Amino acid sequence: MAPVEIDGNPITGATIDGTDVQEITVDGDVVFTAVSTVDDFENQNLNIWTGDTGSFAIDTSIVKVGSASSKYTSTNSFDSITTTTGIDGTPDAGDRHQIWMFASTNNDSSPRVAYANDTAGNRYQVGIFTQSNLFVCQLINNSSFGGNLASTSVSLGSQWYLVEMFHDTNGDFEHTLYDSDGTTQLAQITGNDSTHITGGSFNNTGATLQDGTGEASRWDHWIITS
Repeated sequence: MAPVEIDGNPITGATIDGTDVQEITVDGDVVFTAVSTVDDFENQNLNIWTGDTGSFAIDTSIVKVGSASSKYTSTNSFDSITTTTGIDGTPDAGDRHQIWMFASTNNDSSPRVAYANDTAGNRYQVGIFTQSNLFVCQLINNSSFGGNLASTSVSLGSQWYLVEMFHDTNGDFEHTLYDSDGTTQLAQITGNDSTHITGGSFNNTGATLQDGTGEASRWDHWIITS
C-alpha cells in the first residue's frame, strides 16, 4: 500500500511545482496517495451519523490513530449508524478505502462496515467475526441477507485489524485484512457482484458501522485512499 500518513498524520495532498496532485508514482510504483476522510472521529462526536446512535459512543482509551475512536456500547444485535455526508466523502465504486476495526473475543463481537448503502436497506458489508474466525463480505438486499459473497477462515484475537476494501465499477471486489501493524496481510477475499452498481457507480454511497453481537467493537480512521 502507498503511504497515506507521515508520523501518524494523514496526508491530504501534495504539491509539485505549484500543482496539487493526489498520487505520485516512481518507476511504476505508487509512493504517495492523498486521502479523503469518511470519519476519523477526531472531533469526538458522531454528529454526521444517523440511526442507532444511542448504541455507539466516542472512545479515547482504545484508539488506533489519533486520539479518538468509535465504540459499540450496546448488548443488542445488529445496531448500526450510517452517514452519507462524511467529512470529505463516502466511498463510491472504484474507490479504495480502509478502516481500522477492533474486535474482542471475550464478547464475541463482530464489527462490520458497509458501503453502497441506501434508505431501502441495500448495501455490501465487510466484517470480522471473532466467534467463527471469519473474514467475510456479504450482500444485503432490501434489508434482507443476500448471502456471503466471499469469506475465508482466519484466526482472530482481541486487537486492531486494518480492513482495506475495493469494489470496482465492473463489480469485481478485493477486500484485504491486515494485522495490527497495518502491513502484514492475514487474509483476502475476492469476487464479483454488481447488484448495487449502475453505470459504474454505487446506487447510493452511504457508509455504515454495525456490530453483530455484544460490546467491545471499535472503529477508527475510515479513509478513502485512491
